[in-house]
Amino acid sequence: MMSNPETPKDEIPESRPLATEGTHRFYHDAMRTQFEILIAGPQRKNAEAAAFTAFETIDRIENLLSSFLEGSDIWILNHQAGGEPLRADILTLRCLAAAERLCLATQGAFDITVGPLIDCYRAARAEGREPTPAELKAARDRTGIDQLELDRENFSARLRTEGARIDLGAIGKGFALDQAAETLKNAWQVERAMLHSGGSTVRVLKAPVGEKGWRVGVGSLGGGASERAVVLENMALSASGTFFQGKHIFDPRTGLTAEGGARRTWTFCATATDADALSTALMVLTPDEARKVLGQWEDVAGLLLMESQPKEMKLLPVGNPEILKRIGLHDLLTTPSAPKDGDA
Repeated sequence: MMSNPETPKDEIPESRPLATEGTHRFYHDAMRTQFEILIAGPQRKNAEAAAFTAFETIDRIENLLSSFLEGSDIWILNHQAGGEPLRADILTLRCLAAAERLCLATQGAFDITVGPLIDCYRAARAEGREPTPAELKAARDRTGIDQLELDRENFSARLRTEGARIDLGAIGKGFALDQAAETLKNAWQVERAMLHSGGSTVRVLKAPVGEKGWRVGVGSLGGGASERAVVLENMALSASGTFFQGKHIFDPRTGLTAEGGARRTWTFCATATDADALSTALMVLTPDEARKVLGQWEDVAGLLLMESQPKEMKLLPVGNPEILKRIGLHDLLTTPSAPKDGDA
């Protein structure tokens, strides 16, 4: 499943920073959403300068990765599909390499080459219908991660087939958060900070002094009116919901409406890049598939909000349960709804 790059990837107010005393908060609009940085420790003047530099990093990444900004690396890559390779910026290549790795790890449940399928569904639904089998086949013939050729020695990228199109809408913001976090650490020696994008993805560094971690609200997790919070340090969180404003999730592996996927997902990872992509992949994976995919990492956990019956939701933990314990969700592991890996 992929989200439309021209709209934020599920602006769900279900992952948001909670108030922490003694921190400085800064905002910046980019990538069609609002980024937020909280810095603990330095004087506000220094924190403001550090945040400004991190926001510059985010702007640079948007100018490289946006498929709608004429002249960006991704715009050129898409328009040269089937032709000459693009000599790309190192940041573009890093993002593409991460996306390739995650596509392979999820067996195509996350796929940045899904642009032709997005276009196919968008055009059909504008006419009040679903795509025909012939339209889907034509779109699928131009998708798949094997469309992407990365030449690391020559710093270049190429799409094999004319009409192929890269869409980084489900990984770009996470990648931008990770790069902004590196800017804070390396350029300003900021060690205690939280970075946030548009209600969906969070990257945190060290906790504020005297705290166990940064508190992040994650909504009710489908379990009622009360809000839950997690406590994070040196890790990332991402949340995903449904595609096309809450309707019609499609599976990039088949091009068809997803079967057995979740209504909402949360992932907890070492990086925002991985969290962003994996929360998207979990939207189309069955619980058994999700356990197998997340089981490839020791430092990844997730939650799937499944519709077990009409209007009845069930929350299923997947991945490493120790991660969920560490961040304050240990009670979810006592529910009978989520079999352990290998039980199914």
